[in-house]
Amino acid sequence: VKHVSRPDLSFTTVADNDNRLPVRSSIHAGYTFYVGAEKFMKSRFYVMPNLMFINQGKFNQINAGVYAGKGIIFGGLQFRHTIQNPDAFITTIGVRKDIVQVGYSYDFTVSKLNTNAGAHEISVMLDFGNTQAVRDARKRKKTAECPALFGQ
Repeated sequence: VKHVSRPDLSFTTVADNDNRLPVRSSIHAGYTFYVGAEKFMKSRFYVMPNLMFINQGKFNQINAGVYAGKGIIFGGLQFRHTIQNPDAFITTIGVRKDIVQVGYSYDFTVSKLNTNAGAHEISVMLDFGNTQAVRDARKRKKTAECPALFGQ
């Protein structure tokens, strides 16, 4: 949720409810499915479907798509739809190594507003939950769990 305080956008000091920024809310859902058996020191192929819904004032948007990857390479395809208007296909390709993920995305516009000028985007993400210390802590926790038989 963003803009909960609904800041005033007017140029005057007079309070005006028509010139307040509407609250923006978004809901994200997704899951990572791994394909194949886990083998020692080999990365597995994964598929990650995802869905995002955004609302701000009278505006609604849905993004639906899927990412897939193996090893350091990943890619994806999403479709952005603004309820009344199918907007764009979004393609993504990138690499990830340890905690760093770098991606390149391009939006192919499919709406009536088609200007043949899609949008380019480069993203850099840091996943601090993927550090060696965190992975080691997860392994220790899994090995220390008691079987359900002994838990009360």
